[in-house]
Amino acid sequence: MRPDTAADWIMAIRVAAPTLSLTALEVLLRVAAGIDNRKELESAIPGVDRATVTRSLQILRGKARWVRGRWAESPVELLQTRPHPHIPGALCYTLSPYGDHLVSFLQRDQ
Repeated sequence: MRPDTAADWIMAIRVAAPTLSLTALEVLLRVAAGIDNRKELESAIPGVDRATVTRSLQILRGKARWVRGRWAESPVELLQTRPHPHIPGALCYTLSPYGDHLVSFLQRDQ
C-alpha cells in the first residue's frame, strides 16, 4: 500500500469515527481479513485482554457504552452480527456496508 493511500484511509476513519482506538481499528481489519468470532479475535491480538476486544466489538457495532459515569454513543456502525453458523451460541462478525466501503478503500490502489 502506498503511504498516501494509507494516509487517506486513516483520514477517512478519523473523520468517520474520531474516537476510534487503534485496537478497535485492528479488530475491524482482523474481521475484514476473515476472523469472524470473538474468541479467535482475542487469540489474534496478543497483549489485548478480553474486555478490550469485547468493548472494541461493541463500539464497531454502533452500540452505546458506559464511559466515565454516562452513556457514550458509538460514532459509526462498521460491523454487523448474526448467529455464528458453526459455533453454537457465538456471534459471527462481518463488515457492515459502511465498514466494507471503508476497508475496500484500502484495496483501491493494489
